[in-house]
Amino acid sequence: MATYADDLAALLDAVGVDDVVLAGLSMGGYVAFEFLRRHRPRVRALVLTDTRAQADSTEGRKGREAAMADAREGGAPLIAEQMLPKLLAKDAPDSLRDEVRAMMAAAPVPGILGALAAMRDRPDSTELLPTLGGLATLVVVGAEDALTPPKDAEGMAKAIPGAKLAIIPGAGHLAPLEQPQAFNQRVQTLLARLVESPPPTG
Repeated sequence: MATYADDLAALLDAVGVDDVVLAGLSMGGYVAFEFLRRHRPRVRALVLTDTRAQADSTEGRKGREAAMADAREGGAPLIAEQMLPKLLAKDAPDSLRDEVRAMMAAAPVPGILGALAAMRDRPDSTELLPTLGGLATLVVVGAEDALTPPKDAEGMAKAIPGAKLAIIPGAGHLAPLEQPQAFNQRVQTLLARLVESPPPTG
């Protein structure tokens, strides 16, 4: 996760961006937590979507290792078929299922292995949450998210001082793809708060 976070900081440097509204979906939330540990002054606001603060359990780590073995043996298409039933709401349209399957199946195996290892080994971020007071934060979760369920999002929102919680109906683990209008509305509300209360200068 440190590599992902530092790569993001280097990208921001390369494009000349000093601070950001940092949004992370699923694994992106884990990257966001690491970015906050290492580059907190660069974060103006935070959007945590379909993610959790806890580290993997022992069972979860074993599941990552099994997925790594499957990725080596069967490639990205096998991982896509295994994961797809867990990602979307039960009434998601077939067109979206096909889109998500194609995205996952096109992922390079070394990238999948690196991501799985990073998620397996990530630190617990629970103790980080209460330190995020003063940072405008939105926690979003799909009402049908089976991987990082609403109770996890509710716990994060309660632990982060001043955080707002949005539970998106008709969405599973990929709320921005499944219900983009509802998701975007929540994010736009957060951005409007930032415009109304810009950070101090000087």
